[in-house]
Formats: sequence, structure tokens, C-alpha cells
Amino acid sequence: MPARLATALRVAIGLVGVFNLYVAFAFYVQLRWVNDFWPWSTGYDGMSPMSFYFISSIAAAIGAPLLWIAATGSLRASAAGAVNLTIAFGGIGVYMLSGAADASTNPRLMPAAMLMLFFALANLAVVVLVCRVPVASQQVLPRLVRWSFATFALTLLIVGVALIRVVPAILPWDITPEGSITYGWIFLGAATYFAYGVARPRWENAIGPLLGFLAYDLILIVPFVQHFSTVQPHLRNSLIIYTTVV
Repeated sequence: MPARLATALRVAIGLVGVFNLYVAFAFYVQLRWVNDFWPWSTGYDGMSPMSFYFISSIAAAIGAPLLWIAATGSLRASAAGAVNLTIAFGGIGVYMLSGAADASTNPRLMPAAMLMLFFALANLAVVVLVCRVPVASQQVLPRLVRWSFATFALTLLIVGVALIRVVPAILPWDITPEGSITYGWIFLGAATYFAYGVARPRWENAIGPLLGFLAYDLILIVPFVQHFSTVQPHLRNSLIIYTTVV
């Protein structure tokens, strides 16, 4: 990759990382502009506060690795995350697009679908751009880390499929069918993030998922602990399992 293009990509990745951290903050404190983010919702009343914390954690999990990549210049490491986001945004975009075709009364779905598909294509372009960048480190992942990544990938795959099938009580708060399918694609994308580290077991491909998982945990741990005082009885077991994982 030409040096000028590499520098431009590094700066772009850094800016996107900063933006994602801002989005994480905005959803965590529920700034007013996020009121219109959810295309199926009429506003705050349409979403549980836990959904805002969850979206905040996902944005933070995206932003943290991007800042690490921008700071270190490990552009090849962005491939795993870009594959993750291609699948997540692509799946969500196609789902929104199908809803927009069937529900002309909701004009918000089509623009949201186009935005998600644009993000998917942008991340696919990143995969193509960085696939020829040399691997910065040949240090192989320890077997324990590889097995941990394989376990995470399998767990995320199972949970993602269950959410897409709208199996109830997977997450420890009430969500709409639209939310379940959307979150399911997020989990499927995350599954490929960890699976990539198993398939290409280099530390360079592991740091991003680990940073993302750490940011995800830091955002969710306090809301999850506080949620024990309000969780509905049929969701308590799910909350216990989810909090234990976090």
C-alpha cells in the first residue's frame, strides 16, 4: 500500500474511532439526538434504557480497537474488525431494507437501510485495501487464547442465531422483534471477529477483539449490576449468565 494511502487510512480510522466513542457516550447518557436513531421507535419510550447501554457498549467496542490501530499503524489488524462490521451492518441493512419494502408507512427505514449498507460496503473496502499489508507481528497466539477465542466465537454465533430467530429471554431485558434481529446481526458480526483470530492466530489479530471486549464490559458492568433490582423474574437467569460473562 502506498505510504500516502496508508497515512490517509490511518487518519480516517482514528477519526471513526473517536466518533464511535462519542456515540458510546451519547447513548450511555441518552443525549436527545439519539432519540431518532432507532428507526422502528417513536423515541425514548420505545426502548428500554438497557438497550441504550447495549448500543453504547457496541460503539465503544468498535471505537477502542480503531484508536489502537490508528495509534500503532497496525493497518492489517483492521481486517478482522472490518469483516465483523461488514457482516453486522450488511445484515442489519438488508433486514431494514426488507422492512422498508413492506412498510411504506415508515419513511425512516429506507434511509437507515441505505446508511447501514453504506457502512457495510465501506468496511468491505477496508478489507480489500489492507489484505495486502504485511503482518506486523508473526507472534503466534498461545493455545489458551485460541481456545478462548473459539469459545467466544461459538457462543456469539449461538446467541446471534437465537436473537435473529427472535427466541425470547436471550437478553436480560425486554426487546422488540426488530431489536432482537438487529442485535442478532451484531452478535454474528462479533463472532467472526473472534473466529478471525482463531483462523489467523497472530497477536496482531487478537488485540483488537480483546480491547473491544474490554470496552464492552466496562460500559455494561454497572448497568447490569444495577439491573438486578428491576429485572423481571423470567429474565433473571439471563441476567445472571450475562453478568457472569461480562
